Amino acid sequence: MAVHRTDRATLGEALAHVLREADIDRAAVSVEDGALEVVVLNALSDAGGRPVVSNDEGGSGCLFDATCGITDVVGAVAETGSIVCGSGPRSSRGAFIVPPVHVAIVKVAQLVPDLADAFQSMADGRWSLDRSAVVIVSGPSKTADIEGVLVTGVHGPGQVHVMLVDGRLPDTGPTEPRTA
Repeated sequence: MAVHRTDRATLGEALAHVLREADIDRAAVSVEDGALEVVVLNALSDAGGRPVVSNDEGGSGCLFDATCGITDVVGAVAETGSIVCGSGPRSSRGAFIVPPVHVAIVKVAQLVPDLADAFQSMADGRWSLDRSAVVIVSGPSKTADIEGVLVTGVHGPGQVHVMLVDGRLPDTGPTEPRTA
C-alpha cells in the first residue's frame, strides 16, 4: 500500500500523477461526494484515462474492464494501515475489489489511531454507515488453502494507493467534469 500525501488544492494534480505512473487508462469511479467526483474525473482525464463506470452507471460488468478503481472511504486506521471502504446508494462495492489497482481518497479528518477508535467512530456516527456493506482493508489477500502454501494477492487489487488529503476537500468550483 503506497500513501501519497497531498492537500485539497493539489489533489487533482497528485491523483493524475499517480494514475499516469500506474499506467491507468480505464477507471471505475465510485465516489459519494459530487464535488470530489468532479475532481477525480478531471484528474483521470488529465492522466489520459476515461471512466468505465461512474457510481452505479453501467452495472457491475463494467468493473472488469477497469484497470483501476477510484473510491472515497468511510475512514482509515493508522495503527493497522487500514482503509475502511463501503458501498451504498452512490458507491460500488466492486470498485475497490475488482480492478487490479485501487486508489482510495482519505481525508486526514477520517483517520483514527486504532481499531477501537474506528469502531467508536462507527458507533457514534462520525463515520457514515448509511451503506449496504463496510469492509476494513489492511492489505492484499492471503490464502494457504492449496497444499498449505501461502499465496498473497489472489483476491482483490494487487496495488493500493492512498491519497491522504490534508484539509477539507473542495466544496466549490466546477460542478461538472471538464470535457476533452
